[in-house]
Amino acid sequence: MALAKSATNPVSWIAQKISRAQEREQTGPRRFDTRRIDEFPAFSHLDPDLALPDGGQGYSAPVAAANGIAWLAQRSGLPQLSPDGSVSTAAFIGSMALSLGDRAAMSTAPKSAATVSQFLNGLEQFLSTSGAHPVLRYRGLWRVERRFHDGDAPPELDWLTRRFNEGDAVWISIGLYRRERTDEIRRISGHIVPMLGYGLDLHDRIDPRVVICQDCDEETSQIHRHHLTVTPMRTGWIVNREQKRVKETQGLLAIRGGLPLAANLFAAIDSAVALSL
Repeated sequence: MALAKSATNPVSWIAQKISRAQEREQTGPRRFDTRRIDEFPAFSHLDPDLALPDGGQGYSAPVAAANGIAWLAQRSGLPQLSPDGSVSTAAFIGSMALSLGDRAAMSTAPKSAATVSQFLNGLEQFLSTSGAHPVLRYRGLWRVERRFHDGDAPPELDWLTRRFNEGDAVWISIGLYRRERTDEIRRISGHIVPMLGYGLDLHDRIDPRVVICQDCDEETSQIHRHHLTVTPMRTGWIVNREQKRVKETQGLLAIRGGLPLAANLFAAIDSAVALSL
């Protein structure tokens, strides 16, 4: 059963056919991978077909998680976590997201966005009680349970692509920061989105700095795909509301392109989660 509800795609159909042909011809280590774009569910938390409370407000992370779980479960042969045709795919994703957003799991709805710690614990709790045996790996800046750690540094591009190539479902946390001073930024919000590929820019040019993800446009409720150009930061600090320096930014994957931002704002991939079943 095809799971994907199509995302808005700014790349032409012809360009897609070319990139798929290039992809099939790759030998040795992959320079890019976009196959997941055609396979991955693309449901927005604001999609009325999911029938979530409050129109889906507060369910961004649970729906991002449910999209990834359904994709991975189908590949891993876990029928209890993938649609079987008895209900629509939208109804199945909506039901899973409702459970993931429950107080016993991510505990986000109907309040606000999940933290990465809530996301990890919610995934583990939901999957374990569903009869799966999840292996969760975390890289990032924020404090989570030690058992999830797969290293203490922020996620590097090599780590993201390695977990992706191993067949894991991968989610990245995009932090939105305000520039306070030349070398200081303050996090003002963030959200968790699934990674769909890497290495190919919006115009189908090979670029090893590109990470591809899907995200919901809050104004239109539509899912869009972003080809993010990222580079590791060398120096700098994250400050808190009191302007106190709390974390160094060395190694943080700064988003240099692919995400429209106001002039005083800055975005980075500051953590990531990988799941195998």
